[in-house]
Amino acid sequence: MSTYKVTVEGVALPGPVEVKSKPWYLGWLFGHNEGVTIGGVVYLNDLGSQEILSHEFKHVWQQRNYPGGPTKWLLRYLSDGSFRRGQEFEAYCVQCQCLRFKYGPQSIQYAQMKAVTMSMTGYSAAQVKTALDALWAAFPSKPCVAYSVVGG
Repeated sequence: MSTYKVTVEGVALPGPVEVKSKPWYLGWLFGHNEGVTIGGVVYLNDLGSQEILSHEFKHVWQQRNYPGGPTKWLLRYLSDGSFRRGQEFEAYCVQCQCLRFKYGPQSIQYAQMKAVTMSMTGYSAAQVKTALDALWAAFPSKPCVAYSVVGG
C-alpha cells in the first residue's frame, strides 16, 4: 500500500489517497477493469501505471466533490448509466492527457486511448477532441493530475 498527496486540475485533494492491490472480490463485483475507487482508496491491478492512477485519482476527486460524498456517488455511479458514462468520460480524458504527455500527441498509445474513451463512454470523436483540447489548453506544460508518494 502507498499513500499519495494528489492534485487534480490545480486543486489539492484534502487528505491522503491510499492505493492498494485490487482484491479478487472487487473484480467479481465491479468487473475485471484496471481499477476501482471507493472513497479515499484506489484498488489497482497494476500499481505502477501512471495513466491508471491519474484516471482513478480523478474518480477520488469526483467522489469527494459529489453532494453527499463518496457513498452517494458510488450508488449513483452503479445505478445511473448516463451518470457513469459522464464520470468515466472525465476520467478517461485525464488518462488520455497523461498518455499524450508520456508518449506524444501522435503516439499510438494516445490514439488507442482516445478510441477506448469513445467506445467506453459513447461520446463522439468530436466530443473527445473538444474535451482533450480544453485539458491541453488549461494544462499545457504538465498533466492535470499530479501526485506524489507521502508514505507507504
